[in-house]
Amino acid sequence: MYKSQLQQVRDKLLKDGEITRNWAIYKAPRANTRLGARIKDLRQSGWKIKGEFVKDKRGIRVDFRYYLVGKGR
Repeated sequence: MYKSQLQQVRDKLLKDGEITRNWAIYKAPRANTRLGARIKDLRQSGWKIKGEFVKDKRGIRVDFRYYLVGKGR
């Protein structure tokens, strides 16, 4: 049985406290290219999630990270 995209994102946030766009694309069992939409779904259900760009040592944006601030219902 597979998990829905929303379940994968929720579980990753609960386990690690954060999720990155690259993780969702390359590591998720069923590629999740709609991470922003799933984050929006969680926010609409009351979750507190912030986001920030991840930069390499030269200051170039290489990823986007969402992190959990507060759990919803």
